[in-house]
Amino acid sequence: MAGLLAGLGLQDSAAVCYQHALEADSTDFATLQDYGLLLEGLGRWGEAVKIYRGMVELDPGYHWSYGELGYALESVSAIDSARVWYQRGLQVDPGYAWAALRLALLEQSEGNSREAGAWFETAAELDPAMPEIWVDYGLFEEEQGDLEAAASMYRSALDLDPADTWTWGELGYVLSQAGDSDGAAAAYESGILTDSSYAWGWEQRGLIYEGAGRVDEAIGWYRRAWAALRRLGLDASPWMLGELGMLLEQGGDPDSAVICYAGAVEIDSTYSFGTLRLGRLLGILGRVEEAEPLLLRYGVLSGDSASAYAELSRLWLASGSEGKSRILLERAYSISSAPLVSLGWSYFYTGHLEAASGAAHDALSSPSATTADLLDLATLFTSLDDSEGAQECYLRASEASPDDGEVWMAWGLSLSGNDEYSPAEQKFRVCVALDSTSVDGWNYLGEALLFQDRYDEARTALQRSLELDPQNVFAVCYLGLVEERRGNPSGALDSYLEALRMSPGYAYAEERIRSITDPDYDAGYWIEESHTVSASVWADASLEYGNREHRTYSGGADASWLYGPRGSAVRAELHGSFEKLGPRNLENTAWASLSADYFIDDAAYVKASTSWDRQQDTVRPWQISSYTSFGYKEWIRDWMWLSPEIGVGLVRSQWYLREKKTDDWTAFFSLGMWLEKPESLLPTFWLSAACYVPPDRPEEVIANGNAELGFDLWDRLSLSIGYTLDYTNRPVVSSWEKLDREIYTRLNLLVF
Repeated sequence: MAGLLAGLGLQDSAAVCYQHALEADSTDFATLQDYGLLLEGLGRWGEAVKIYRGMVELDPGYHWSYGELGYALESVSAIDSARVWYQRGLQVDPGYAWAALRLALLEQSEGNSREAGAWFETAAELDPAMPEIWVDYGLFEEEQGDLEAAASMYRSALDLDPADTWTWGELGYVLSQAGDSDGAAAAYESGILTDSSYAWGWEQRGLIYEGAGRVDEAIGWYRRAWAALRRLGLDASPWMLGELGMLLEQGGDPDSAVICYAGAVEIDSTYSFGTLRLGRLLGILGRVEEAEPLLLRYGVLSGDSASAYAELSRLWLASGSEGKSRILLERAYSISSAPLVSLGWSYFYTGHLEAASGAAHDALSSPSATTADLLDLATLFTSLDDSEGAQECYLRASEASPDDGEVWMAWGLSLSGNDEYSPAEQKFRVCVALDSTSVDGWNYLGEALLFQDRYDEARTALQRSLELDPQNVFAVCYLGLVEERRGNPSGALDSYLEALRMSPGYAYAEERIRSITDPDYDAGYWIEESHTVSASVWADASLEYGNREHRTYSGGADASWLYGPRGSAVRAELHGSFEKLGPRNLENTAWASLSADYFIDDAAYVKASTSWDRQQDTVRPWQISSYTSFGYKEWIRDWMWLSPEIGVGLVRSQWYLREKKTDDWTAFFSLGMWLEKPESLLPTFWLSAACYVPPDRPEEVIANGNAELGFDLWDRLSLSIGYTLDYTNRPVVSSWEKLDREIYTRLNLLVF
């Protein structure tokens, strides 16, 4: 009778029947067992404990009673007592896998990973045919971060119970987290095959399509899910309809998107994402009256009524209702000092970038914006890749709060984020001048100096930061990078290890340690790069075709001194050649130059140079050229830069023909491009072109071009192969050709 009542769902009546039965025979083992389970179902754990204790006393050899007693004690938080009874159950029956599983779960709940893992392994060995063990074992491995092991456990569970939809979903999840999108997709589809109402599986499979960029398939999948759930009399989740609506909207099908959003909101009127997307889309479609209540509701749901009023203001203005627009905007500003900034961010996060930009520019013209609002707006402009707008915000913020170091720091960070380290440095200097105790200010100043190759200054700034905060891991790591850039990997390693001592697992330090200890790490590169003085010599054998066919043997040397920021340098170069002209003639040339450039910022520079050219036994025995110029060096990629340059100069030549000596003013334009793929077997490539035009005699234009490949041979030795073109529109000797070509090879040795 008690069993019948329990089967009908009348548990309380069934409990009364069990009590009467036990009053008649308190040793009826089957009745005790059924009554204990009923009490568990009713949550009457204290009474269940008494029943199971009685069963243990009646039959000390029945392991099941020990396990259920332990479970009942565990349910009333008597964990230590529960552990004792599980262990006793295993003593009674060493093959009692369920008790081993409960012990594993207890250890897991208390954070004892090693003990938990051992008990899970024991349980799986005792009863490998118990799916529950493999599922819980998988959850444990997932918690430990071993996704591969977790997937293996879930597969073992599914081999035993392939109809377990939940486990298919969990397998899909861990495979997705492990980067196996195809395996995850197959798992979710298997879960859906076992239960087509498995909404989470439908959603996750759709997200995998989206993650792979297969938008059309994602749309088709969500539509299929929607239809499948409707056939079962179920609603699709609001999330799924919202996601489908978003994809349709982005794909240019706003009418279908409206249907999806409306369906999502009908299912759940508090679904803020669908409410916003529906209201916003209706507004875009010109259905402002329908959009208004939705946007106002979203304002309440999100707690941002100010941006809702601001958006409605813009919509009514676009529809021609200027008065209503003005009232709504005033209402928005009565709630917030920067409703248009909030609106801009809202547009940005929903992918309406043009509208976000419009709101941001409108916000910039607002006189009520606080300094905090301006900084927030600057971040929005940065996110929209509008650096001009961002810089205007920082300028206004600095004018409004010139003594606020945080403003200058934020401005500097925006510049350094675009690799504009020179202007960023100036902002950080203002920051630390206002607050000399700003750890972050000194950190970022050190970073800006470091990436301008000003290592001594960077070290000073970072050490100051470390004095203020001895546990400053950022400064310690960047001091390591200073040593690394100066060609001292041992000193850098000391800093990175110190950073890990301060903060175990610090990702940047671990990354740099892996890099330095890699067998391919080239410490010599940084040693060479960090030298302020460098020099090299070269020799070549060139073959020229043009006015005279001859063989040239030449060599040269160059030296440079880095004296200022961002590669500002003084360079000297000289070379000479011996040219064999037939069986008897031998002539030589010499050329020397001295130049200095100075970088005004990270890209623009000014340059001055002079060169002396001697060509013995020619119509021009010597020439001195002096130039001043302005150039711009832009890194298009991290392995390629382009540098246009324009300038004017005075050329003084000694001639045997025409005048004895001439002084000519010349304007010139040049363009250089350098490509070097780091850690690649590809050669370096240099391409340059220049054009010289005397302003008063433009017909005497001279142009040249040069292309050169560079190959690293061994340590400091490299090989250059190049091709040059020289064009003279009006040669000194009229019989000469206008175009000279030269192929050269050059062996280079870096001295230091």
